[in-house]
Amino acid sequence: MNFRNSIFGKLMTGAKARAHLARVTARVNSRPDTSCSTPHPLESPEVAPFGGAVSAIISATALAVFVLMATATAAYAASGDAPRSFSLSTTRTFAPGDSVKIQLFARNVPELEFRVYKVRDTEKFFGGLSDAHSFGVKPYSPNEQVDQETWLERIHDYKAHLWWLIRSFFRGQFTNEAKDNILERQGKMGKRSQVVGATQFARVPLLNESQLVARWKLVVPPALVSETQQLPIDGLDSGVYLIEATDGTYKAYTVAIVTKIAVVERTVDGKAFLYVADRKTGAPVDQADVALWGDQKRQSSGRTGSDGLASLTMTVRGGAQGAEPENVWILAHHGADAAVVTPWGYGFGAQNQQQERDYIYTDRPVYRPSHTVHIKAIVRKEVNDTLVLPDEHTLTMRVSGPDNKVVFNKELPVSAHGTVAADFDLASDAALGYYSIEFAGKGASGEDYEGEAGSGSFYVEEYKKPEYQVTVKPTAARVLQGNTIQATIEARYFFGEPVSNAKVIYVVHTSQHYWWDEDEGDDNSQGDASADASDGDDTDSGYGETEQQEHQGVLDANGQLTVTLPTAVDGKHDDQDYRIEARVTDAANREVSGHSTVLATYGSDQLRCRKRKAGARESDGAGLRCETRADGGAHCLRADVGRDDSSAEPRVCG
Repeated sequence: MNFRNSIFGKLMTGAKARAHLARVTARVNSRPDTSCSTPHPLESPEVAPFGGAVSAIISATALAVFVLMATATAAYAASGDAPRSFSLSTTRTFAPGDSVKIQLFARNVPELEFRVYKVRDTEKFFGGLSDAHSFGVKPYSPNEQVDQETWLERIHDYKAHLWWLIRSFFRGQFTNEAKDNILERQGKMGKRSQVVGATQFARVPLLNESQLVARWKLVVPPALVSETQQLPIDGLDSGVYLIEATDGTYKAYTVAIVTKIAVVERTVDGKAFLYVADRKTGAPVDQADVALWGDQKRQSSGRTGSDGLASLTMTVRGGAQGAEPENVWILAHHGADAAVVTPWGYGFGAQNQQQERDYIYTDRPVYRPSHTVHIKAIVRKEVNDTLVLPDEHTLTMRVSGPDNKVVFNKELPVSAHGTVAADFDLASDAALGYYSIEFAGKGASGEDYEGEAGSGSFYVEEYKKPEYQVTVKPTAARVLQGNTIQATIEARYFFGEPVSNAKVIYVVHTSQHYWWDEDEGDDNSQGDASADASDGDDTDSGYGETEQQEHQGVLDANGQLTVTLPTAVDGKHDDQDYRIEARVTDAANREVSGHSTVLATYGSDQLRCRKRKAGARESDGAGLRCETRADGGAHCLRADVGRDDSSAEPRVCG
């Protein structure tokens, strides 16, 4: 969710220079989307509203992200000062006792004053917002109108883009965890001190002194690595806090939510079902007050039971089939702890909605011209999140070819079980390519649902059976990382003769090997070393594979090529699958491929332990069954280990 605000002011420039605007933009990004906008960010029953010139944003999501970023930018003044800008943001909620970390971006700002205020009435604050997704009158500053860039401006843009590329390259070499550590260390270089009679910040008055809980001055640390750093704030109890930063002229805000509770929310047909729980233990929270707001009105409220559950109803504009409500947010409050979540409005846009759901399939995915296509469909109607049999007795099925030409259009009966079946013959000159299947007509709701309820597809292709087969035969199914893989690529015609002197391209892909799909007692999970991988999955690549090597060669007179491939030691100590794919092209320029996989292990031994009794609890004392395998599974020992550290004598796996 984005929160934006714009404050415009004219900046002094030379007589011939174009007029510029100093932009102060406040942005909030949260997951899921939540935001608030109000001219009195800390209004409570005990405290009078702040001046209309003050704008603030509070965003909260339980177990999610609260982000509010306000950016203050000043352009070049007549004195020639460099433009300054700064912003604040938070990336998550915090538990009591946590160090609240905020992100500070500062450019050409020597000092800032920080002020932390505590919101007293969270629901009243959110209820005064005009739009939870924006901040202020205009969400964006107007773009500068430039008729034609001068050569100096083009050079400046080129240099800026070049610097962005260099900076992005070096930043990409660090993990997110390393970046956070660097920013936190840089933030500790800033010097904090108490604010005592600081006149440079007096032009920006306090929002409300009675709700001020902390205040300090910060000498902004040098931007040695980045202009962004993390600043910790300690000692905040449960509550919603507005954090303000000012340099005496401009202001930036962010929000920190310190809470023990979390909210899980699901919206169905105008209702929100909530579960309020302890954010650390997951235990339900009893007697938590919950409220649903939409379109700047409180729609409903309630209280959780002992199971932590509650349901709230949205009064949708325009009736049951009305438009989606705007500015939807849900507040859960339990003592000093609060959590806010903002679901998407479309979950409340229509109630009791009925939609058709179709699953359409064919007896095979690919056909040849003049073949018969057998189609079947399962039709259901979704009513209040439940699938029931459809009301329609007939449906019109339509099949369109790759040129969007309809090749089959027929009204078909719907069986008592909610199924539809059809057969049709492809023309002998049928167009090759992708064909789509869908139902056309009116659904139970009376609206067109062409292709919306579901669709099926198939392909029409010319097929010519390959005249030869390619196999990749490694000498060993497993190797130790750092050693080489020996494999023989062979191509033979189906009548037995070799495909001699054919060109071959062989590619090596690697991927992490996962052991959880291995069957117990399978001494050779990778299959026989001479297994023909082309008999299995013929896909070109697998999930998570990375291409490591590509080589070319020529088969000998016997249709064979022996290759030696290196393996690398994995830096994370993970076992790796090396997938060798060979693509052979014969004299007639026909290409056929084959592949095989070799497991490269980090170590020569393997230890696996699992419960001896499936589904056993710890109190049952079932113990573990452990197996150790050495030399690629050639030697295996098995032993049972009890809870009392007793174990049986190891025995050979069998």
